[in-house]
Amino acid sequence: MTSPYQVPNSNLNTYETRTCNACGKEMHASAATCPNCGLSQRSKRYKNKVTAAIFAFFLGGFGAHRFYLGQWWGVFYLLFCWLWIPGLIALVEFIYFLVCDPKKWDDKYNEGIPAGPNDKNSGFLVAIIIVIGLFMVTAIIGILAAVALPAYQDYTTRAKINQTIVESQVLTTSIEQYFDKYDTLPASNTHLGYNKIYLIDESHEAVFNGEELIITFGSVISSVENETLILTPIIENNSIFWNCTKGTLRENYRPIKCRNR
Repeated sequence: MTSPYQVPNSNLNTYETRTCNACGKEMHASAATCPNCGLSQRSKRYKNKVTAAIFAFFLGGFGAHRFYLGQWWGVFYLLFCWLWIPGLIALVEFIYFLVCDPKKWDDKYNEGIPAGPNDKNSGFLVAIIIVIGLFMVTAIIGILAAVALPAYQDYTTRAKINQTIVESQVLTTSIEQYFDKYDTLPASNTHLGYNKIYLIDESHEAVFNGEELIITFGSVISSVENETLILTPIIENNSIFWNCTKGTLRENYRPIKCRNR
């Protein structure tokens, strides 16, 4: 018969133990490191839930949080990121990671072993560094694109203009040949055997009015559409030299020899 004055048994000092893989000493089953030898008892790196949440929020659309958790199927986020659906799923997962009970988190992702002294902040700092680094890279790429894209567009525009000038040499050569034969300049394109308006690339127009060859740029080069470059023949010693500094074409698009220096 149990005495009413008997002290009840207490289980306060009993806890689940296991043996250290290195030194063989007993320790608490949830200990992250052995208190005797200091060896980590976890077979994989600790997965911090705050770190996973950061990856899910900033890079979740690409499955970064799943790769961090060691789940290969994060590749599906990467494959379908252009649909925006992975990003929405990652946003829900971001909230779940933050509110998830730490014990449930450790049971699912950390073999039931809570964070040790060296596990709490390292992953979080790495995630912050990676996210900041990616934003810096994105900013640098954006700056380079903002500088390089207009420069590339200007380059292609100048190349097309130069090609137009080269193709207009059909007329300048005919004018020079006409001058050599008749010792005078033709009055118009028709005197050279061409239509009154000579088309280049089915868009640019070249018209000689007896004094100047006027090239009007068309829709093929939209940035300079309807602008003109005027070639003026200069006769010296019975030879023709062409001055191309006139017209409405902007200076930055002109060939160097056609700029007003």
